[in-house]
Amino acid sequence: MIDDLDAMLNLVDFLDGHTTFARRYGLKSIVDSLHDTLLAELDYRQEAENALVLARNLEKYERFVVPAPIPSYVSSRVITLEYVSGTKITELSPSVLVELDRAGLAEEIVTVYLHQILVDGVFHADPHPGNLLLTRDHRLGLMDFGMVVRVPPDRQKHLLHLLLAIADNEGETASHVAREMGVEEKDFKSAEFTQRISKLMTEHHNKPVEQIQAGPVIMQIQSLAGQCGLRLPHELNMLGKTLLNLDRVVETLHPKLDPNEILRRRSTEIVMEHSRNRMSLSRLYQAALDAGDLAAAMPQRLNRITRLLADNELRVNVDAVDERKLIAGLQKIANRICAGLVLAALIIGAALMMHLESTITIFGLNALGFFFFIVAAVMGLWLVVKAALRDE
Repeated sequence: MIDDLDAMLNLVDFLDGHTTFARRYGLKSIVDSLHDTLLAELDYRQEAENALVLARNLEKYERFVVPAPIPSYVSSRVITLEYVSGTKITELSPSVLVELDRAGLAEEIVTVYLHQILVDGVFHADPHPGNLLLTRDHRLGLMDFGMVVRVPPDRQKHLLHLLLAIADNEGETASHVAREMGVEEKDFKSAEFTQRISKLMTEHHNKPVEQIQAGPVIMQIQSLAGQCGLRLPHELNMLGKTLLNLDRVVETLHPKLDPNEILRRRSTEIVMEHSRNRMSLSRLYQAALDAGDLAAAMPQRLNRITRLLADNELRVNVDAVDERKLIAGLQKIANRICAGLVLAALIIGAALMMHLESTITIFGLNALGFFFFIVAAVMGLWLVVKAALRDE
């Protein structure tokens, strides 16, 4: 299997360097992500670590169960977790569904995943119905921790903005956020991308609540970005896949639930938790040290500035325009205008001279006037050709 993954990496490196399709759709980042994910799933110690992280992050959600690994029975090839007895969400009988608080459980699932993605930056990326169990005490058990995605803090902010833009039907905002997240190719079609995203948002907004799903919208944004020349990060692709699976589970429990409404309602709480997580003690210490360094250096810098002002030696360099190129360009323009005026005067003078009587004629015209007219015409043609070919 390792050989197969290496072969895929070599193939996608070749395609990325020789085809527009691979570059636009980010095949390299997708295969790199697949490579890392599969290697992580083959090492059960990493899966056990993922389970511990998710259990710690979600411990405040009482209706969610994350089985903890048994350390003494975990190795690179074996993983042992706490036993959780339950039934897959999609296999629940109608009688059980009637007894459940389906709306509450569905909202809990959406809330938990929003917390994982936008606050913790570590989310379970494979929530298909087989990995979500309903326990006997009507709690939700999360299984299989091989596919866990980590999102950097700055990317979390972009994902939050994008999800809010989708929820509020703001096509231009979604387009702007996608461009901030991605890498634009040389042939990126900015206006077309914004227009198509806005159209997608409108179609999405006009659907009934039970058909509104963020997962398909994100996957369509990924596709449109590739078509218009914008590379989006693999985290967005994994988010779309995660939400697609999550939509199936939520639809089974409560088809009328509006995830966008939950996101809007909890957006303030999410932003506050995200900010609180980033304001760690080490960050505060670092900010204090930077402020101290700035305060210590400020008197010396102010003294230097005032000394330069007193000695009339303060200089401000602005390199907004290359004045030499500007002057050279103006000189070229002036030379062309002058040459054009001289040639125009020569042509007019020659034309007037050709009508004067003379003993020497060419084709019945004054020979001297005819000669100057030919000279002016040749010089004018030479000037036009030089300007067109060399622009000098």
